[in-house]
Amino acid sequence: MQTASEELFKLTLEYDGPLPTGVLPIPYQLNEADFWPGGMGHDPSTEFPHGGIMCLGHNYGILSDWQDTRRTGLDIFKTNTTCRETLNLFKRMGVDSSEIFLTNFFAHLMDSKSSIGQFPGLGDKKYEDWTRSIFIKQVTQMQPRAIFVLGMHIPPLLASMSPSLSPWARNRTLPELDAADAALIPEVTLNGHTFAAAVLTHPSFRHINVKRRRYKGLEGEKAEEQMIYDALHKTA
Repeated sequence: MQTASEELFKLTLEYDGPLPTGVLPIPYQLNEADFWPGGMGHDPSTEFPHGGIMCLGHNYGILSDWQDTRRTGLDIFKTNTTCRETLNLFKRMGVDSSEIFLTNFFAHLMDSKSSIGQFPGLGDKKYEDWTRSIFIKQVTQMQPRAIFVLGMHIPPLLASMSPSLSPWARNRTLPELDAADAALIPEVTLNGHTFAAAVLTHPSFRHINVKRRRYKGLEGEKAEEQMIYDALHKTA
């Protein structure tokens, strides 16, 4: 019997037509605790975190990232900066890793030597619309109580999906989001499911950029931690 993560991965194989230039399919899903869709998005020895916390990244990366996880296995939680820093942050907030689904908005690989920068499928309307449909299916499958977006690549792509998210189209940097009091949206409804959504500093650059965060009169690490607390407890 397929797990929820495996069912979602099957959807990545169903794009109608050739993928955009620079976009590659993932060879197969690894039964490892790495970000979905290259990995399971959670420790495969535990249940899929229905009703838990979704941490939404930009994209899985490049083929060598997938190959690294194939070699490393469960240790990816220790060796991969994005995995490690994301889970450590939520551990400090009292959220166990078993409650978290690590996933991505774009469901394919970049055909590139580096995973840094703009995803090559961006700007292809058909592909973007299909990607949004995959994201909605992730939300429908998981029914998360909160979604935390990692970094600023994805918020503008989500903005059109709900009126509540429209500020994410106008404010394109974390300082702009914070100044507009729009980094945390307490209630977002997609496909009949309502959850809190917030934009966090990307884990890879957290040590550099988190000091710029502002929320409820707080600065830096304390500001972002309060934002997470409010999203989890619906107190914003």
